[in-house]
Amino acid sequence: MKREAGRKMMTGNFDRPLIRLLPFLSLAIYGAAFGLVFNSGLAHPYDKLQHIAFYGLLTLSIHSLLRCRLRLSAALAFAIGVAGEALQALTPHHQASVLDIAANSLGVLVVAAMIALMRSEEEMAIEGDGADLIELPAAAQLSAVPSSSSASSSAR
Repeated sequence: MKREAGRKMMTGNFDRPLIRLLPFLSLAIYGAAFGLVFNSGLAHPYDKLQHIAFYGLLTLSIHSLLRCRLRLSAALAFAIGVAGEALQALTPHHQASVLDIAANSLGVLVVAAMIALMRSEEEMAIEGDGADLIELPAAAQLSAVPSSSSASSSAR
């Protein structure tokens, strides 16, 4: 009961199905804007950044749309990346690259780690375990508050 109330409070008034579509829509816009289906002709480092961003968005989209376990969505995004590179090896005008697979994997791992971290932070907030509260020892509390005698002696 407490967990559901916490989840409801954290999502606000947003419609859940619409929120679940946002990663997919941003993936579609990103793919259309940068032409990921075709050879974009970007220089080497920017090409890898494009792979990281695209496969990160793909992982987020799969996880959000299918509402499956994080490991499954990450594995599916990784498999799509490997399959894409394998298909490029079969086409005459593309070249498969191990560095592309590494960049794809990095995008998947970064987003999966961020989702896992956000989920653990959310669960800690819902549980209210008090881990974020720090109590000062009594001696530290006393020294943090200036006494009237020390304030008057420093004014002299």
